[in-house]
Amino acid sequence: MKATEIKMQIVKNIGNFQSVRLEATYSLDSTSPTEIENCFKKARFDLEKSFISIYSKNEIKEGVNDVEEGEEKPEPNKQQFQRLLKGYRAGNITIEEIEGEFTLSEELRDILNNK
Repeated sequence: MKATEIKMQIVKNIGNFQSVRLEATYSLDSTSPTEIENCFKKARFDLEKSFISIYSKNEIKEGVNDVEEGEEKPEPNKQQFQRLLKGYRAGNITIEEIEGEFTLSEELRDILNNK
């Protein structure tokens, strides 16, 4: 009896207790390998290749990461602001560098400017 279809499924850990399941169904025809083992090897290779292209750590793929690019920067908490103020007064950091990481309210900006 010759198989007419195979299903291959892989599960990968993507970190932080998250995993992804990839599955594919292949219909076998005259161009498919004759040994069923080779069909599964080909299916596994295809799924692994797909996983790498979607979840590569070197690239940010659309819809993969939860962080949005346009997300607003947080306002510093009291402890962070005290460290930033100390660094700013010592001349180790500029307001532009602080604004690169945090959103500054007018009140916090006034405190910084009143060295």
